[in-house]
Amino acid sequence: MTSALHLKATAIWAVVTVTACAPTSKYPEIDAALAEEEAHRQRLQTVEAYINNANRLADVSYPILKENTLFCGELVKAYRGIVPFTLDVVERDWRGAYRERFGISNAISVLGVTDGSPADLAGLEFGDRIVSVDDEDIGTGEVAYHRLFDIFHDDNRQTISFTIERGGEKRELTIGAATVCSHPVQLVYNDSVNAWADGLGIHITTGMMRFAADDDELAFVIGHELAHNTRRHIEMQMANRAIGSVLGAVLSIAVGVNVTQIGADAGTMAFSQEFEAEADYVGIYHAARAGYDVTDAAEFWRRMAEAHPSAINLLGSTHPSTAKRYLAVKTAAEEIAAKREAGQPLIPEERE
Repeated sequence: MTSALHLKATAIWAVVTVTACAPTSKYPEIDAALAEEEAHRQRLQTVEAYINNANRLADVSYPILKENTLFCGELVKAYRGIVPFTLDVVERDWRGAYRERFGISNAISVLGVTDGSPADLAGLEFGDRIVSVDDEDIGTGEVAYHRLFDIFHDDNRQTISFTIERGGEKRELTIGAATVCSHPVQLVYNDSVNAWADGLGIHITTGMMRFAADDDELAFVIGHELAHNTRRHIEMQMANRAIGSVLGAVLSIAVGVNVTQIGADAGTMAFSQEFEAEADYVGIYHAARAGYDVTDAAEFWRRMAEAHPSAINLLGSTHPSTAKRYLAVKTAAEEIAAKREAGQPLIPEERE
């Protein structure tokens, strides 16, 4: 059946190609070899940008996750600050670019060492090849990669002994573990200026990475998303959705029209603006506790207004107006500065 549909689609395409209108200007013809060469250069540029963005995100998020464990309860984990890599986990079309740009193979190589992490303090470096862990050969390829991933996240291993190869020489390193919030911050390859939390993890797009003016501003974004998780906003939204769904079902029986989905959507929207406002407030504390300068964090919302003028509307939508968010974050930054001046702990204020 699928084959028949494919043949029909191919036939239609052929007919359209023969009969359709075509461009008439004499645009340049592209040499196939040059096109392949250019594609390779662009892949090299892309993989370098991706690794740089991923490492920047890890560097900025690490102190935020480390210094806010107080708010994460039991959702904490061991963190060592190592990004292992092997060609076996990369799509085949991209392996040549990774091999040429970073000199890696199917052996386990290090393509990221988080600033200030236990791995960084132990002397691990970008490009090191991991040979063995606790005197046991780690192997190569995807199986070794996942095995190593499990070892890194073993909370029962306070220290791990590594044999690494650097510049043709083997070296021994012992790497400890830091305790961080168990809310991994992940890079999403997407051009939209966006970030979101799902209750467990945090997701930052490459578009947001470009939009953030500097690491302090990126830290505010990460802190905001972490606040959604630490304040259990996603969990509460799901509960509100369930309540709305039940009320919609009851109303459906009464009016004879199915409005269950409308009720569920209304429940999801309940306190949506308030959740965002709280995430701004708690999030700036999360960033400040990690040592980031939040003095000008409010400027983020002025620049967001330039990019999305409709967000200035004082009524807001699912999110508060950027004008209100600017003023609220500015006030929160002043509150934090006053607490620092007075030597008070940087703890968000709770309603009485």
